[in-house]
Amino acid sequence: MAYLIFFYGIGHASDSVFSHILPQINSQQFFKNTIAKLEKEKKMHSDFLREKARYESEKKVKNTRLKDLEIVHNGKKAVFILLYEPFTGHGTKIGHYYRHLFQTVKYVDSQKHDVFQHENNEIKYSYVKILRAQLSNFEQVILYYNSVCILGNPWISDGYIEKYHLLTNLPLSFADFGIQPDKKFEAEMKADSTFFDWEILKGSFH
Repeated sequence: MAYLIFFYGIGHASDSVFSHILPQINSQQFFKNTIAKLEKEKKMHSDFLREKARYESEKKVKNTRLKDLEIVHNGKKAVFILLYEPFTGHGTKIGHYYRHLFQTVKYVDSQKHDVFQHENNEIKYSYVKILRAQLSNFEQVILYYNSVCILGNPWISDGYIEKYHLLTNLPLSFADFGIQPDKKFEAEMKADSTFFDWEILKGSFH
């Protein structure tokens, strides 16, 4: 749910999306309260920007920014730095990026030509590894949340995350909201100790 809000934002346009994708949750009071809370924060930010512009115009000085939004869930605090309008959605910015990434991996994985046929899938792995190396830490964080959401579940169900170690360089502490990567991929980590480099690095400095 959190990733869907991050992706689509809140407002009139996204209401129909949530009703379509999450009909069993969309009608629950918890969801309604959550959306109401976020809409309040969004309006507060909008009001602040309007007052900030008026103040700066009248006084010819720069005003301080809005206080960061803090949300506590299950004993953990998430801080959202409000330097941009919150909860407007990021689908138009990152949707095409991760779809293209998925289709590229899918294309390599589906190749049947003899040149790609190699023991232990080594050739295909090397191609995807080049692509993986271009992902920043935070791009891997978003890829993780995308993969555990209904929107990007094929990353996991089609086996790409596991087969090509697409999250191997993910700093696990960066994914600090919702289900943790080492819990989501606990079985994969037991089967393959190199699934996350982060675990290999634990206690490695002497």
